[in-house]
Amino acid sequence: MDEEQRQTFWAVTMIEVKQAYARRQWATVRELLAQARDAPDAPILEDDCEREDVRTWEGLMDALVLHQLDAHRLVCAAVRLLVRRAQEREGASGGPDPTPQEQWRQLLADVEELDMDEVDAAAEGRRWPASAEKYLVRQPWDMAGNERAADGVWSDGESGA
Repeated sequence: MDEEQRQTFWAVTMIEVKQAYARRQWATVRELLAQARDAPDAPILEDDCEREDVRTWEGLMDALVLHQLDAHRLVCAAVRLLVRRAQEREGASGGPDPTPQEQWRQLLADVEELDMDEVDAAAEGRRWPASAEKYLVRQPWDMAGNERAADGVWSDGESGA
């Protein structure tokens, strides 16, 4: 790799990771953040925390962690919902219990027909783990041009953290 390529690897990777984030391509975001961190021209993230590009990297990493926490919460809610439905079906008709093959077939059908609004409603009852509280702050690069006023309210009417 020549000198010009090495000097721009961090910047180009950061552009790509922001684009992947905008498209919500989380696996790509995770991969590109690791590439940026390991880039030959990457700043020392712990030492250069005042740099805007380092703050952007940290914010994107926070967004990735938040996404993973949210995905985990939704998957757990969906599984609990599906298990509850399966338990309700067991012996509900007063007839014999279905065979394991019939149960698997019904479970797969339930997965295909799962209403995400129901999953969201089931997940809303769950709280974030205390360790996730620091990730629930809206990042400057994620404001879509909205400004935070001194009173903590975003210009789009949302309350900031």
